[in-house]
Parts: sequence; structure tokens; C-alpha cells
Amino acid sequence: MGKRSQNKGASFERRLAKRWRDSGLFPDAVRRGEGQAKRNDPNKPPDIGGVPYRVEAKDRKAIGMRAALEQAEELAGDAPAIAVCHYFGDKMDDSIVCMRLGEWERLAEKAESPMVTVRVKEPVLPESRGRLDAGVFE
Repeated sequence: MGKRSQNKGASFERRLAKRWRDSGLFPDAVRRGEGQAKRNDPNKPPDIGGVPYRVEAKDRKAIGMRAALEQAEELAGDAPAIAVCHYFGDKMDDSIVCMRLGEWERLAEKAESPMVTVRVKEPVLPESRGRLDAGVFE
């Protein structure tokens, strides 16, 4: 892999860790990838540390999601493996998170509260501010 591709991948890993820290989702998230290591190297750190998953982050024009997930799984141990795939040039929100269905089902079963659907009423336009506020939840 060329130096430019390595830098692009490292930049995506840093942005992803920062996004998770800033949102409060994973306050300890940090980029851990340290250069290139052999794929099966048991000492290879995860791309993103400080999260309860083995994360493999990819930022490319074309991504093999299965290969990215298998790479995360190889060294996951007991941690659930996920691949975060970002197509170069897309918005960060358009990234795809990939994991095995069986793993997702195990995580869903362990969730403390059941998944709920929240209906949002029409946004309220306060006359005093002249802009839309967040929706009101039922």
C-alpha cells in the first residue's frame, strides 16, 4: 500500500475516533493503528481502540466489506468485530457499518432496553426566533 493510501486511511481512523469521542458514544475512542502489520499478526492493534468492538476501518474507492469484516474477526477474540466502510468522497454519515447477523442478534438480545420507535410531531416554528427548533417527541 502506498504512503498516500496509508495517510488517507489513518486520517479516516482519526476522524472516526474523534466523531465517537465528541458524540459521547465512546468517550475513550482513539486511533490505534500503528503502520502496516501483517494481516494475521496477533500483536496488530485495532484501528480504533477504547471501544467495545474490534474495529477495522476502511476508506477506499472500492471496498470488499466481507474482507474488511474477516480482517476484524481474525483478531477480535471475545470482542464483537465490525468493519466501518467509508467510500472515499462520501460524507461520513454515509459510511456503512458491517457485522455478522448472528453477532448483531447476540448484541440486540443483551441490550438493556428494547428498541423503541419514536414518533416525531411536526417541527414547531417559534415566532420569536424565526427558525425551526427540534421536533417535539410524543
